[in-house]
Amino acid sequence: MEALLTLACANRSSWSATLLEFLQDEGAMEQVLAASNREGEEGQRLVVELLLRGFDGPVAQRFAASPPAPRKRLLNQLFMSRDAFVRVAVGLLLAALLCQEDYGEAPTSTDAALKL
Repeated sequence: MEALLTLACANRSSWSATLLEFLQDEGAMEQVLAASNREGEEGQRLVVELLLRGFDGPVAQRFAASPPAPRKRLLNQLFMSRDAFVRVAVGLLLAALLCQEDYGEAPTSTDAALKL
């Protein structure tokens, strides 16, 4: 895991390309969720940091297009973390996802108008 963090810190564009390639795999979100579960809070921190470091346009689009059930479980698990860094970081991930046009959970303008 530390090797991944070193790569993510060393060259962001390479890391983004690597992360995008990984997320193309159908079971990628399940693997990320499993790694986060297996390693506890330290794993959650690492997962969210690795995602944030490579979360540019294409990666965010692919993440948004990933299967909703494991993606929601991962984001919920991270958001419920006792680690404040993880909660803030997942908030940033969610904000980036809401900026994606094809993110299905993004509120529509009609939803926003109904809440006013």
